[in-house]
Amino acid sequence: TLGLIYFFLYSIVTTSPVEFVIVLTNCDANQEVTKKLISTKLNQIKETLAEKIENIPNVTLSCGVELSATGYSDRLYEHADAALYEVKRAGRNDFRFYSDDLDSILEG
Repeated sequence: TLGLIYFFLYSIVTTSPVEFVIVLTNCDANQEVTKKLISTKLNQIKETLAEKIENIPNVTLSCGVELSATGYSDRLYEHADAALYEVKRAGRNDFRFYSDDLDSILEG
């Protein structure tokens, strides 16, 4: 399984957010196990970012995730991006795995 995680970091100090992609290879063949692992790690990151530190600006994490058993493709990236778009539309600071109900974002 190949996992693509498309991150969107937002800080109130910057005028533009930082976006980046992480590609995970050789993930567990069981996508549910992979999803659970990724969810756990992303929740840990969100908890760490939520800790208030004096003189450090607020930072949030928004993330779209897609998994593929066949390897990287433009479609994999588009799916992760659609999931990220939905997270941002819903208010940010969360993550979502791609699902077929997001196809309308790709078509629109």
